[in-house]
Amino acid sequence: MFGVGVDFIAISFSIYLYMSNSENKAVMKGRVIENLPATNFKVELESGNTIIAYLSGKMRMHYIKIMPGDTVLLELSPDGERGRIVRRL
Repeated sequence: MFGVGVDFIAISFSIYLYMSNSENKAVMKGRVIENLPATNFKVELESGNTIIAYLSGKMRMHYIKIMPGDTVLLELSPDGERGRIVRRL
């Protein structure tokens, strides 16, 4: 029974990544540099670029805290200038 739950989590996470890719959004890792007002953050991507990112609705709903120095997973907009933080790593 324990194995079923683990498989479900792995399947749902891969579906989530698949769905985000089908919406033409690139998924990247980054590091939070600075907290800004209204749950916005300045994030440095692995490529060295700095963007402004906002917290996703599920993370707001569950009161997930993001601090400077945290590594996060974000979805980039098609123009690559803004992003949405979808997971704290």
